[in-house]
Amino acid sequence: MDRDIRDVCLVSLADRRFMPHVSVLIASLAQSESKYPFFLLQSFLATGEQKILRDFGASLDIEVEILTADRNSLNRFQQCGDWPECNWMKFFIPELIPERFERVIFLDSDIVVTKSLAGLAELDLGGAAVGAVPDKQNDNPRRKARLGMPVDATYFNMGVCLIDLAQWRQLDFGQTAARFAADQPEKISFIDQCAINATGWQHVVPIPGTWNQMVNYIACGSELPHVIHYCGFKPWDDVKVPAREFYLARRKDTPFPIDNWKLADVEMPWLRRRDAILNRIDSVLRPDVIPTKKRPVQRFNRKRYQEFWKAFECDLPHSRKSDVE
Repeated sequence: MDRDIRDVCLVSLADRRFMPHVSVLIASLAQSESKYPFFLLQSFLATGEQKILRDFGASLDIEVEILTADRNSLNRFQQCGDWPECNWMKFFIPELIPERFERVIFLDSDIVVTKSLAGLAELDLGGAAVGAVPDKQNDNPRRKARLGMPVDATYFNMGVCLIDLAQWRQLDFGQTAARFAADQPEKISFIDQCAINATGWQHVVPIPGTWNQMVNYIACGSELPHVIHYCGFKPWDDVKVPAREFYLARRKDTPFPIDNWKLADVEMPWLRRRDAILNRIDSVLRPDVIPTKKRPVQRFNRKRYQEFWKAFECDLPHSRKSDVE
């Protein structure tokens, strides 16, 4: 079925730190001919900064409408690590966007779209509220037990999801997840994603991985996915991230260009030291994994480091990386 473009909108989110990266997302939408109405959920963007994003979208024939967080709605949630607090606004998407839309394609701001999203907009959800890609990286029994999910349930990555607004409203999907996040913050690791999985996993159906390809699972020579998600591996931090060239190619045309070679010269010495540190940590946490120079290097994680020392001091080399929160 060819869905009317007026029935579908795109939603993303950003704070001041993610302004350059959401501009890359906007640029990639224009290049991939995915020019749906675009709503940005934001926190702490100044008026001038909002104008930069609106003007940039207009220059690419994409209408960017910026929605500001309601402080009363967000104050009920505890701060979750260094995640932007505007992530909590995902629960309230149906209340924030105009009622004329039937479906929402939500996109995290650390994403590059390489092909048209028309196929995603037209997917049959079979009456489910949400379609999303299973999160192989973070689906483990310990996390699901903490969230109250059955062991055989699927844990989904919500960085890209297709939302049927009628079903979402009928199930009170967002408000249920919001109550879980506000009442049980100790169970939240990945902000809104954990809450949605905990309360609504049975109303989410899997969609093909091409619509949310985590960058660390991109294989050399494989077909280019529709959506590249730099989940955990950020192309603006690491010069060794796979598919980094797609991010850089879009960013040079945004209001926030960077000098790729200068960035590489600055980062490479530290990355080499960090690679050695993380390989050493992996040798203790995951002795079954052979370190390789080709693997992408994740940004240093303080909790992972603390867990390493806990395992080292307690002589527990069997501790697994997948259990580290």
